[in-house]
Amino acid sequence: MAIKITFFAHATTFDNELGICSGQADAKISNLGKERIKKLRKLTSSMNFYVVYCSDLSRSRETAEGVFRDRLEIKIDPRLRELNTGSFTGKPDKLVDAEMLNHINSPFPGGESLEDVKSRTVSFLSDLKKHHNSQIAIVAHMFNQISFEVILNKKSWKQALDDDWRKTDAWQPGWEYIIE
Repeated sequence: MAIKITFFAHATTFDNELGICSGQADAKISNLGKERIKKLRKLTSSMNFYVVYCSDLSRSRETAEGVFRDRLEIKIDPRLRELNTGSFTGKPDKLVDAEMLNHINSPFPGGESLEDVKSRTVSFLSDLKKHHNSQIAIVAHMFNQISFEVILNKKSWKQALDDDWRKTDAWQPGWEYIIE
């Protein structure tokens, strides 16, 4: 009855390279991001996913289409949107990171809290149960993945934030999760 999820972070954007928080604003895929899409397409060519879900933000859609087009159905789900950082959107990542633990339950001004993203993610994961015994690909954002760590790997928000791969630039071609 288990569902295997492979989570793919959207490709690198110009904002990522500049250390700017995009939040739910559109951000363009950079040249490095385009190269990673090509690499990921090759690396996933032999993987047997049932379906791909992605955020409705353009950076996730472009990544999903670049990697999985012509092979799999891609379903867009707005619950996989990035954290709405409100008035912190467009500010340096370091400033946003320094504020993060203050916004576990309390929304960013004009935005949402980490618990809001977690609630969207719980709803999304609940709907995946219809795909029992399937392997599913997800292309989404940082705070979706950190929510997966909190929900599926039972980490605290602090631990999930501290352990985040982005702090060491340890990108990899997918992270695996299981829903029992």
